[in-house]
Amino acid sequence: MDLTHEWFCGQVEANKTAMFRLARSILRRDADAEDAVAEAVLRGLTRLNSLQKQGSVKSWLMRITANESYRILSRQREEIPLDQQIGNPATPQQKSDEELSLWEHVKTLPEILRAPVVLFYYEDLTVDEIAEILSLTPGAVKTRLSRARTLLRTQFQKEESQ
Repeated sequence: MDLTHEWFCGQVEANKTAMFRLARSILRRDADAEDAVAEAVLRGLTRLNSLQKQGSVKSWLMRITANESYRILSRQREEIPLDQQIGNPATPQQKSDEELSLWEHVKTLPEILRAPVVLFYYEDLTVDEIAEILSLTPGAVKTRLSRARTLLRTQFQKEESQ
């Protein structure tokens, strides 16, 4: 397949928000997420010939972004105390107070649950695509989504009872 740089730039432009949102949900700081996306774009461009089919370009870019984000996160854990890592992931556009409340709860999920939730519910990716992006089995993705839903349900029930 003959993929051009112009085509690649168009794909990055079409997926930049999703890439940033994924990186931000893993890293929690805008500057780090921007670095991860920039590195993902560079790696994608240098490995453009490894893309087998154009239909999977979003999954391919998201997998590269996740890998770069986790690489940066692992480096941060060695350098930055935990209390300085806490922040807010990129907030998707909200349409109602209920969705805003849900997003606030999603941001409190542990990192291993938050990334699958963002990819599944906010980026509309399939379980198989998420498994590929996060280097998990589809069963592990389903388990993490189920655990996240249970935690979110519990958080909402506590909120309602107060």
